[in-house]
Amino acid sequence: MLQKNARQNVEESVQNLQNTLNSLRQAATTVENQNTKAQIEQQIQSLQNTLNACQNIANTLRQQ
Repeated sequence: MLQKNARQNVEESVQNLQNTLNSLRQAATTVENQNTKAQIEQQIQSLQNTLNACQNIANTLRQQ
């Protein structure tokens, strides 16, 4: 049961991160200020790394 909850939480986190990344990518295309755009791009990269880690955890939990 605990493992199922953990898997479910990770799956929800993956979905939330994907949604956030999509929003940030959209924002990056509409921002004109280069400093702001650079900050958004940094956040995108950071969140992409977090998403990749969460996906790895989700894959591990699916196999157990």
